[in-house]
Amino acid sequence: MKKNCTIIRRSINQKLLGVLRQNSLAVFDGQNDVLSALYRDGGYAAMDGFCAGRDGTIDIDRAKRGGFAGGFFAIYVPSSGDKAARRALMVGTSYAVPLPEPLDWEDAYPVVMAQASILYRLEEQGALRICRTTADIHAAMAAGVMAAVLHIEGAEAIDRDLITLDVLYQAGLRSLGPV
Repeated sequence: MKKNCTIIRRSINQKLLGVLRQNSLAVFDGQNDVLSALYRDGGYAAMDGFCAGRDGTIDIDRAKRGGFAGGFFAIYVPSSGDKAARRALMVGTSYAVPLPEPLDWEDAYPVVMAQASILYRLEEQGALRICRTTADIHAAMAAGVMAAVLHIEGAEAIDRDLITLDVLYQAGLRSLGPV
C-alpha cells in the first residue's frame, strides 16, 4: 500500500508541476533549510551540491524545473544535547519533552555567521540573489535568478545591545523568528 501511495503522490506532484509550468506560476517558499543543510554537510565544500544537485534539499536544477522562484533561506543554530535521546521521548501516544538548554551567544554567533557566509558565496557564484526589498525579489524573478531572503530561526546570535542585529540587517537579514 505504501508503494501505491508513493506512486499516487508522485503522479499528483507531476500534474501539479505541469499546471505550475503551464500557468507560469512561481513558487516562493516561506522557509527552507538549505543553509543549515550545507553547513552541516561541510560548509563551502558542500555548496557544489546546491549548484549541481543533491538529495534532501533544494538544488538549482530541480528548483527551476519545479517553478521555485525563491524563498526565505533560514539560518538555524541547532541545540546542543542528545537528539536521539529527545527523539526517544517522542515514541508514545503522548509525551512531554523538556526544552533544551538555551544557546549562548558565543556558541550561536559563529554558526550564524558561517551560514550567512554560505549564502553570500552562493550569490557570488551566481546561484541566487540575496534580496533586501520586494523590488529585489521581483527583479531576481524577472531575471530568472533564484531570490533569497535571509531569515534566522531563533535570536540567540543577537546580542543584548542589538549590534549583531544592525550588522545582520545591513548584510540582508529581513526576517527573524525569535523561537
